Amino acid sequence: GGYVKDAPPVVASVVEQGPADVAGLQAGDVIKKVVFEDGTVIKPQSFTDISLFTQMYDGKITYTVSRNGEMLDFVVQGQPNENGLYLVGIGSPTPEIVKITPFNAGIYSFDYMVDMTRNIFKSLTRLVQGNGLDQLSGPVGIYEVTSQQASKGLPDLLILVAMLSLNVGIFNLLP
Repeated sequence: GGYVKDAPPVVASVVEQGPADVAGLQAGDVIKKVVFEDGTVIKPQSFTDISLFTQMYDGKITYTVSRNGEMLDFVVQGQPNENGLYLVGIGSPTPEIVKITPFNAGIYSFDYMVDMTRNIFKSLTRLVQGNGLDQLSGPVGIYEVTSQQASKGLPDLLILVAMLSLNVGIFNLLP
């Protein structure tokens, strides 16, 4: 029925007294670069590029933002929540939802595949660097995720199957 376009890398809101608020980030800041303490640099094209990796990182993160034409740096230390994810307290803009028709389905499917492929390679790079190893899972974890997605319905299950197939394809290409 619909394709959710990635939200731009803009701070839509800041949790009061959260790590981002304490560091000085403000709503409306455009995130240009995210530098992790381990040296990893992300130049986000979307808000998803940021949240995928900051939630798994327990070190300090430097956000370079554009505010009123001025480039500013803010150092933020995420706080773990009950699920073990590290949150910095910034909210993303509301993403745009595009209605899928038979005429544009191929375009948005391709865009989604390219985005997933890019994120898989970013994740692999971080794993090689030793980041996110505690988030890895084997067959039992895959079974649990598959069960969760199947309970949500066929579309969610099909997306998971496509993502797993893409992962296997990429791993088979590695030497």
